[in-house]
Order: sequence, then C-alpha cells, then structure tokens
Amino acid sequence: MLKKVLMLLTGVGVSSVVRKWIMGITGLFLCLFLLVHLAGNLTLLSGDGARESFNAYSEFMTTNLFIQFIRWVTYLGIFFHIVYAVAITLKNRGAKKTSYAYQSPESKKKEFKAKLRPLLGAVIFVFLIIHLKSFWFKASFVGIDDLYEEVVIAFNNIYYVCFYVLAMLFLAYHLAHGLRSGIKTLGLVNPKYIKAVELVGVFFSIIVPLLFSVIPVYIYFTN
Repeated sequence: MLKKVLMLLTGVGVSSVVRKWIMGITGLFLCLFLLVHLAGNLTLLSGDGARESFNAYSEFMTTNLFIQFIRWVTYLGIFFHIVYAVAITLKNRGAKKTSYAYQSPESKKKEFKAKLRPLLGAVIFVFLIIHLKSFWFKASFVGIDDLYEEVVIAFNNIYYVCFYVLAMLFLAYHLAHGLRSGIKTLGLVNPKYIKAVELVGVFFSIIVPLLFSVIPVYIYFTN
C-alpha cells in the first residue's frame, strides 16, 4: 500500500495514460481556481472601495472553512500537476534517444516547443513561490490586517511588476497548450466541436493572464 502511495506521489512506475489523465484533471481544476482567484483580485481595481473590498475578500479566503478545504485541494492539485509534468518530461526525453540526420521544419518546431514548455513551467513555479511568500504566507501565518497595503507596496516595485507581467505571459502560453491537451486527453468534447472548444481555450489563455497583468500595472501607475 505504501509503495503504491509513493508511486502515485512521485509518478514513478505510473503508466503514461494515468500521468496524462492526472495532468489533464489537475490542469483543468487549476484553471477554475485561476478564474476564482482573478475574480477576487479584480476588486483591487474597484477605485475608492478597493481597500475595503479586497481586505474583505482576503478575510473570507483565510477564515471560511469550505474555502480552506478547497485551498488544500488546490495545493494538492498544484503538487500533482508539477510532479507529473516533470515525470512526463523526463519520460519523453528518455524516449528520444535516437537522433536523426534530417528533421523537417515541423519536427524542429515541435521539438523546440517541447523543450520550451518545461523552462516556462519552471519560471511559473518560481513566480508562484515568490507570490505565495509575498501575499498568501503573510495573510495566513503573519496575520496581516491590511493585505491591500501589502499588495500596493509590492506593486510599487517596478521589478516585481515586470516579473509578474512576464510570468503572466508565460502562463498564457502554458494555458494555450495545456487546455488543448487536457481537453483532448480527457475526451470531454465531441470531436466535431473540438475546434470551437480550442478557440474558447485560446481566448481563456489570453484574457485571464491579461487581466491578471492589468492589476499590478494599474496599481503601479495610480499609487
């Protein structure tokens, strides 16, 4: 039993089909989390009532028991998504031991994208750690009464704002690929509607990171 749990937690010995399913399920769940998180963060753009609205949102997110449960589910989702992304990347690299003298432009393009995705994922992971340390850790463990003020201080640092926007750009690319792959892997859509769903996925991958990016830029230039 312990061996099976360790296999599940590390992805070692888990079939490629199961890995892709876990990646797809956790990825789509995290997309829902992004929407909820974005809705709360957009209160930062509510003008004179931004401080009160955002602090109320922050208090709700750190005190509501149901939200606390969903929060830990989200952490597990992030953990499994990262672990299985690494497992799939390593397996794919191990499978490509044979090099060919000639590669078509399309093959080179796919290979470049395959090498780029783990790098972008690593940048997003670093951003996530910094972001959690800057806000979540303070709100959950330090006991900050005015998280809005902490956000304003953070977003008055041009380097942090630039890094935030860059991370959102990387996230947009990650979402564009991940949503398409997740939907196809899980077989959630009738094949004849797949193009329309992919178009919605592209729209999602652009709009959500864009709105996240607007927030630090807006705060930087208005505070």
